[in-house]
Amino acid sequence: LDVAESINGPVYIRMWRGQVPRLFPKTAPMKYGVARMLSDGTDVALVSSGLCTEEALTVMATFESSGVSIYHLHLSTIVPFPVHNIIEAAKKAKYGIIVME
Repeated sequence: LDVAESINGPVYIRMWRGQVPRLFPKTAPMKYGVARMLSDGTDVALVSSGLCTEEALTVMATFESSGVSIYHLHLSTIVPFPVHNIIEAAKKAKYGIIVME
């Protein structure tokens, strides 16, 4: 909510009902307009957001056990879209996957 309070204008916040696991430590707060790099690989660039990030983390274990390295980005914000992070991932990887709800 700290990021939402710092924005001058309308903000959309999605809150989950029920239990949702913490994916990121409290010591690593989100940065507005910046994607979080969850892993650094060169075979596949994986971009996820929302609940799909948890699912993507589960699937990553299968890929990695098969020798596929993944550059995984989690999008905390869609607007502004972190184009620079996406371009960096696309330059490093051979293939791309986007997983969003």
